[in-house]
Amino acid sequence: MKQENIEISDPKVSVIIPTFNRADLLPRAVNSVLYQTFTDYEIIIVDDCSSDNTQDVMATLSGPSIRQIRHDRNKGQSAAINTGIANARGEYVAFLDDDDEWLPNKLDGQVQILDSSADNVGLVYGHMDRIEDSTGRLIPSYRSIAEGDIFEDALALNIPGPTIVLLVRSSIARDIGGFDEDLSRYNDADFICRVSRHYHVTVFPQVVARAHFDHEHEQMGHEEPKYLADAVNFLRMHMDRFASELDERPRTLSTLFRRLARVEIVRGNRRAALSALVSAFRLDPLGVTRAVLKNLRLVGNIVSGLTRNPVSKLRTSRRSNQTQ
Repeated sequence: MKQENIEISDPKVSVIIPTFNRADLLPRAVNSVLYQTFTDYEIIIVDDCSSDNTQDVMATLSGPSIRQIRHDRNKGQSAAINTGIANARGEYVAFLDDDDEWLPNKLDGQVQILDSSADNVGLVYGHMDRIEDSTGRLIPSYRSIAEGDIFEDALALNIPGPTIVLLVRSSIARDIGGFDEDLSRYNDADFICRVSRHYHVTVFPQVVARAHFDHEHEQMGHEEPKYLADAVNFLRMHMDRFASELDERPRTLSTLFRRLARVEIVRGNRRAALSALVSAFRLDPLGVTRAVLKNLRLVGNIVSGLTRNPVSKLRTSRRSNQTQ
């Protein structure tokens, strides 16, 4: 791992930008940090062993606030973020994907809120829009205003937003072990859940970030097989990781099994979907009955496909991490 060392006094915020083979998009992300109204920060760009001209682009991004680290092999986004966390000098850490951008008030508003919050508040989040690069269409996205103890919602995977809207105390990010490097997706949901397990959260109720999509670089669609397989793997891992907490919250566990059933029906695994739905019903009969009455078509698809498309039975125990 190669690192460019720049002497700089400890900043208030360390901004971590992991990047991989998006040399043409990286300057937009970096510039959105440089245009912040808050200036007491450092930028840590972690190149996860890109094979394009990322290094040439990074050479043009210089200044006392920018530090550059390069992995000697590709390790994945979570590992790149963790490298940034390990090298962060700031009291707070913030995260920005290389294809996204912040609005100018992001750090200023969130730092003020976290500075004035009690020590048991681990992070502050903001709102986010999505923008379709091919058309310029702006889509309002995360608009949560939940504060305090959000662990119940986080367990159900109702998170307030992805990593790009967060500002987190650096000590807490390190104490919980950073991001799970075994997760190629959903690492943001897992991170927020582990923070909220021990700490409260607060909100800066303004749009602070724009997540870009439909650009020329690879972005996996929600219906693609790899994405759906990752979803199943994550749901099972999540139910296993928080098994003791979920044992005390059967309705939340039922909600997760219902999520699993929905993913499995999209994958075409009707037996696995039915098994997950049965598990959900045993935990929360009334809640599942209401959900079924609202979506009879889904249940019909599960039942009607059992004989047409036999598949190997998928274990639905929350202790299992296996996929079909």
